[in-house]
Amino acid sequence: MVAVGGGFAGPIGGVQASEIFLSGDSGASCDPAPAASASCIGAAMSADGCKLVGVYVDGLDFSLDAVVADLQSTPAPALAVASSGGSLFLSWVVPSIDFVLEQNADLGTTNWTDVPGTPVLDYSTLRNQVTVPAPAGPMFYRLISQ
Repeated sequence: MVAVGGGFAGPIGGVQASEIFLSGDSGASCDPAPAASASCIGAAMSADGCKLVGVYVDGLDFSLDAVVADLQSTPAPALAVASSGGSLFLSWVVPSIDFVLEQNADLGTTNWTDVPGTPVLDYSTLRNQVTVPAPAGPMFYRLISQ
């Protein structure tokens, strides 16, 4: 998901306001975000692009008709795996909802268990990372929403 601002409506309380447009195809097409009939004075998006919060005003006074639009789509974080020195490094972009990292040695069973350890956030890449010892045999990993 990509959010872009545009269409400045003019100054409102000394601050420029505009609409927010959303695109699910890297900007090839854009649609106005909900509450787009109002003027947007601020917006923020989660690292995974699945949560957008916008503050809109309908009038010339910030204290009148202010609304916060909160959009949430279902994230599908991709799990990255790297190995070094007998350890596996499992990482994924910080999702906008909670996910649990699970493991299973056999895809033919439903014996998924939580991977021990707490994810560590790398602020420079906005990725959660868990380090585990490299397994002796096959091991499968997945992220599942809570």
